[in-house]
Amino acid sequence: MQPMEWMAARPNLLVLGLFATAAGFGLQTYAQKYTTASKAAVIVSAESIFGAIGAFTALNERPPLFVMVGAAVIFSAIALVSLSTEETRDKVDVYR
Repeated sequence: MQPMEWMAARPNLLVLGLFATAAGFGLQTYAQKYTTASKAAVIVSAESIFGAIGAFTALNERPPLFVMVGAAVIFSAIALVSLSTEETRDKVDVYR
């Protein structure tokens, strides 16, 4: 990247860094104080699915088949964990 291109891209990079990255992680960290660890883990696990859905709706991107299969696996795991009961979790306790 040439120095002039870097200078022209600085405002966009600043907005990207401050709003999209810092504000997003800051709000996520703030909100995690008010939920349980298991619920926060489910929400963070779904972040990649939300990103793919956002790219599909906002940018009209078409994901390849393996991406859709991966999203289905992630979503299935999230649903399985979030719908399980305490009794079910005790039966499959991996730390025993």
